[in-house]
Amino acid sequence: AVEMPGSWLVAEVTTSRLRRETAAAVDESALCADVDKLVEEVEQIDAAISALRSRPGALGSHRGTRFYPVLILPDGFPIGAVSLGLLRQGVRDAGLLAGGDVAPLEVVDLTELEMLENVGSMPVTTVVMRT
Repeated sequence: AVEMPGSWLVAEVTTSRLRRETAAAVDESALCADVDKLVEEVEQIDAAISALRSRPGALGSHRGTRFYPVLILPDGFPIGAVSLGLLRQGVRDAGLLAGGDVAPLEVVDLTELEMLENVGSMPVTTVVMRT
C-alpha cells in the first residue's frame, strides 16, 4: 500500500502465468480459468483495503479517503477491454473492492510498471502489509 495525499494506492503483484491455451487465444474456458485465478489475487487487495479502513491511525497521520486498487501481472497477460472487463466483472461477482471509496481495479504488467517508474515521482509513504 502506498499512501498519497488523500488516497491509498493498494497493489498486489502476482507471478501467475497464462495457460498456453489462453495465450494462443484458442480456448475461452482457459481465459475464464485464468481470470478466476486473478480474482483470487484481488482478494489480497480487498483484504489490505479492509485493514486500512479498520486501522487508519496505525498507518500514519494522513488518512486516505480513496483507494486505488492495482493488480500487477507478469509480462504477457493480454490486458485489453475483454480481459479487463471479465476480471472486473469477476471482482464484482465476488463482492470485492466494494464501496464508493474504491476506484475501479486497474491492471498493469511489469513492462508498463517500469515505464511508469520513469515518468516521475512524488513524495509517498510505502507501507508493506501482510494480510
